[in-house]
Amino acid sequence: MATYVQQYVQHLTALRQALMGCLGALIVGIGVMACALPWLSQGLLYPLKTAGRMLGQEATGGLISTQPMGVFSVLMQLCFFGGLGISAPGMLYCFGKFVLPALKPDERKLALPALGVALLLFGAGASLSFFFLLPTTLAVSMKLNAFLGFELLWSAADYYGLVVWVTLALGFAFEFPLLLFFAAYWNWVSVQKLRELRRVLFVVFLVIAALINPSGDPLAMLVIGGIMHGLYEVAVVCADYKRRQKIRLASGV
Repeated sequence: MATYVQQYVQHLTALRQALMGCLGALIVGIGVMACALPWLSQGLLYPLKTAGRMLGQEATGGLISTQPMGVFSVLMQLCFFGGLGISAPGMLYCFGKFVLPALKPDERKLALPALGVALLLFGAGASLSFFFLLPTTLAVSMKLNAFLGFELLWSAADYYGLVVWVTLALGFAFEFPLLLFFAAYWNWVSVQKLRELRRVLFVVFLVIAALINPSGDPLAMLVIGGIMHGLYEVAVVCADYKRRQKIRLASGV
């Protein structure tokens, strides 16, 4: 009984250290973002300026604040979510140190590559959103407003909120191939079942792309849906390969 209590206390201590490490990394990230706030706020204007250039407009107008306290919403979004983004590797490292001892030897070998793939997928999704989806979305919005004769004023809180949330949404959406891989690797779902659902999931990906894309631009929806389906196919192939390799190692072949 004493041994179990001691192990339980050790696990709680390790968990507390992991959480404190994650919190420390987040605080450092928020501090870095606060120091870089002028450059960050200008850098996030890239989708808006690109949308203006796509429509042949040299200037799209400045951002405005419609609420006295709106600037604090902008500051919190930029500092917190920016800090969360740059501290993610450190937070994953702290969490990985806590989880790693509980993994099997073959799972430990996958831990570091999985971390790298997770960061790569998130970066790919966020980059696609920031450099393609958001500019085309804003360009469509600007064109429709001009068509209807509306004067378009860009609220700083709404604009930065859109940029942050859409970028994060697509970044996290691109993590699904890794989840599928481990689901198949741990036999939660069979590779054959994933292949049978191929056509259904393609439609699901298009729906997800439509939900992520606020403008409803068909080109952006097809590009995002196609990329997600391609990642799905890669995840199925990799899961099948690792499953066969696991079977060979278990049988001693």
